[in-house]
Amino acid sequence: MVSGLDHNFNPQRVQRFLVAAKDSGAEAVILLNKSDIAGDPEEALEEMKALAVGVPVFLTSTVTRKGLKALTATYAKRGATLAFIGSSGTGKSSLVNALLRDEALPVGEVREKDSKGRHTTTRRELVLTPSGALVIDTPGLRELQFWGAGDGIEGTFSDITALALRCRFGNCSHEAEQGCAVQAAIQAGKLAPERFAAYQKLKLEAGLRGEKFKKASAIASKPGWRQRSDHQKPFRHRFHRDDE
Repeated sequence: MVSGLDHNFNPQRVQRFLVAAKDSGAEAVILLNKSDIAGDPEEALEEMKALAVGVPVFLTSTVTRKGLKALTATYAKRGATLAFIGSSGTGKSSLVNALLRDEALPVGEVREKDSKGRHTTTRRELVLTPSGALVIDTPGLRELQFWGAGDGIEGTFSDITALALRCRFGNCSHEAEQGCAVQAAIQAGKLAPERFAAYQKLKLEAGLRGEKFKKASAIASKPGWRQRSDHQKPFRHRFHRDDE
């Protein structure tokens, strides 16, 4: 997952991509790119580590080549497959080119006021790096929505899931109940409130979308629905000529 440390930096968006990666079974890695133009890249690094517990986070720059050596040594090994995902303008294609050490993929400029880039990559590109790893460059995504990503959310926030098992009540909402292990961890400074807020927001969104999908499926699965729909053929007019 690539996020630019410019106006594009959005930790909540990064967490959404992490859920999608976890749900797919892929190993997630966060690249905070454009560290050469960030005001305080180390602060952004610590913030991201607190919100994405257990996920490796790298500061990278295609200008200074910061983090690229460590990224190649750790993940871009022979036989490995890497997929660069993220919003437009985060520098995904530039990172791939840096790993290739040439200009194999086209790159585009970003708007200075909001760091939004054009969709330079309009299709998925699969390239072979000198280290022997395969790299997939994907088009930038403007929005990411969930459909049945419950397992991905629980996996991404496994620390909160583990804390919830220690709550006094099995149906604890983690808000004001006595014996809530989640709230106790927040008060003790062991769980960032922002991380828990993101967890609740994503759970709510996935639940709402799941319920919407479930309702639509429930109608189609009711006994007799298919039979009724088969009998309800569209009414067709038959026109006769005057001479018939």
